Amino acid sequence: MKKSISILLAALCVTLTLLFAGCGKPSLTGEWTSANSAVNINLMFREDNTGSMTVFGQSVETTYAFENETLVISYTILGISKSEEYTCKIDGAKLFLTDIAGSTDEYVKVNCRKP
Repeated sequence: MKKSISILLAALCVTLTLLFAGCGKPSLTGEWTSANSAVNINLMFREDNTGSMTVFGQSVETTYAFENETLVISYTILGISKSEEYTCKIDGAKLFLTDIAGSTDEYVKVNCRKP
């Protein structure tokens, strides 16, 4: 009986550890909306490194690369390809993008479930 309880408790501990190991890990994937901008900007980042950027209701498809704290967003508008590089910090449901000029924009995650 004691052995069965010990095995059950050990299995429960392993299960809980694995369950909570993935909780709260910040992820760029998902939809973000501007928090401190006069212009409403929505960013969507998909797991396959594609996404979209919507400004003034107009959307453009994007690709992105995110490594360490560097985020590069690439897109094409009117046949002109552009890439923008940012220093990226994710703090829970907040995303901070700082451009090369040092200007930082804040975004909040849309439909973020809080634990």
